[in-house]
Amino acid sequence: MHFLRLFWEAALHWYRREAGILAAALAYLTPFVLIPLLAVSVTTASWLIGRDQFIETLIGWGMQLAPDITELLIVVTADFDMSEVGYGVPWFGYVFFLWIIVYTFNMLTYGLQRIWLSTGSGWLAVLVNAGKAVGFFILLQIYLISIIVFHSSVSLVGINQGLQAAFETTSIFLLTVGLFYATFTILGRRALHWSSCLTGALVVAISFIFLRWLVTWWIASTPAIDLFGTAGLILGILVWVYLTTACIYYGAAYAWVFERQRTAHRSR
Repeated sequence: MHFLRLFWEAALHWYRREAGILAAALAYLTPFVLIPLLAVSVTTASWLIGRDQFIETLIGWGMQLAPDITELLIVVTADFDMSEVGYGVPWFGYVFFLWIIVYTFNMLTYGLQRIWLSTGSGWLAVLVNAGKAVGFFILLQIYLISIIVFHSSVSLVGINQGLQAAFETTSIFLLTVGLFYATFTILGRRALHWSSCLTGALVVAISFIFLRWLVTWWIASTPAIDLFGTAGLILGILVWVYLTTACIYYGAAYAWVFERQRTAHRSR
């Protein structure tokens, strides 16, 4: 019962802090940032694990979720090769893409701080949040590359399909917990206790498991994507990002409620 009460209090806090509106605002920016994010990710990954391996793994993930969306994104990003320098334009484009990504992740940072009642104001707060957004972007790149390394390692071992799927699911779950534990630790203006950050990260990772099933079912059952073509694909991406961000904000709300309760118990 105590566990359920915390979930209910977190849901109320999520609603009162207008996390749904914040998630919608971030989803609105997605069409502008998704291609630059993929392009930068492909370039970064190509330096470490190889461009072809990264794209092949990305296609494999997307085909399990939404083949049409994945095909669209891969076609758009196929011509990006920002590791080549010619007349200084690719590197300028690289910096411009990074700015768009930082601006979008800055919105995520603001949303988390709003949920934790710790928003700042002024140019200094903007610069600090931009630095935190860069930190989250670096964490995201480490997360993606780590998943690909785990995936490749399991494929090379040659275990049966059932064990391989179980190992990959477990590794992605643990990496997701690690990503959002670090995210909740870095992005807040006031540091939460490690137990609160870990609890919130666990809630996010568990929510992602349910969310993947839900979005896969929705894409398979709704005719919107087939009816509206490219517009339907964009709709699918917006829904995915909105629900993902809503889950992240709910995990942050749960971490805040957990932190408040932990502080109340210690003060008694």
